[in-house]
Amino acid sequence: MSEYPDGEDPGQNQSQAIEQLTADTRKNSQLLIDTFGEMLVRKLFSKTWQLRDEALADIEDEVINQNKHRADEAFVSSIGAVNFTISDKMAGVA
Repeated sequence: MSEYPDGEDPGQNQSQAIEQLTADTRKNSQLLIDTFGEMLVRKLFSKTWQLRDEALADIEDEVINQNKHRADEAFVSSIGAVNFTISDKMAGVA
């Protein structure tokens, strides 16, 4: 049972809210897709900063905590994810 009225749970349609990958992005991020899956990569390349942050946390969890990937594959793919997101601007907190 959800705390939200029927059809209004923001978590239910999250995958629909995440933008699709462009053809160029899909081509350039195929290794990431092969390693982490399309949904995680879609979050990583989202225009929404919170989704990109969530994708990095998911990658960290898969690579470090769950040890789901071969070390060499995880290293290369993780560096690719960091390379894309390292220039993200963070809001200052006062």
